[in-house]
Amino acid sequence: MRFRVLACDYDRTIALNAVVPDANRRALREVAATGRRLVLVTGRTMTELLDVFDELRLFDRIVLENGAVVHDPARGADRLLAPPVSAALVAELERLRMQPLAVGRAICATAAQNERQLMAVLGDLRLDLKLSYNRDSVMVLPAGISKATGFNAALGELGSSRRTSR
Repeated sequence: MRFRVLACDYDRTIALNAVVPDANRRALREVAATGRRLVLVTGRTMTELLDVFDELRLFDRIVLENGAVVHDPARGADRLLAPPVSAALVAELERLRMQPLAVGRAICATAAQNERQLMAVLGDLRLDLKLSYNRDSVMVLPAGISKATGFNAALGELGSSRRTSR
């Protein structure tokens, strides 16, 4: 077997308009049946993912929150790879009634149009966080967190690495 791990993104990769078509679900099952491991990598929080997708067990690991959380569907366990999202940040964004506002365990996200106000809040609170843009949204992430760091952590949990995944 040449490749042992298949990683895929959720939105606009396996999902179209947030829904995974039956054909894609079948294809994922067929890949898993060959003994390969499946890893889903997404910027979504677990709550956001569960709102649109119910077959988490298709995957051996799910990287959530743009790499900040690794979920093991078989055990229902999460590993947080970053500090929890700042309570002060969330409180201020809620006070400002920033909408939409998605809050995960290590990240928060809003519409890209809120970027200027978001930057002002980060500056006022003196938080060392970074912004990551995804189409029409912006995520606030801890420094050093990315989908790649989450994917590498997932591979480690599966006893693999980018080198041995081939």
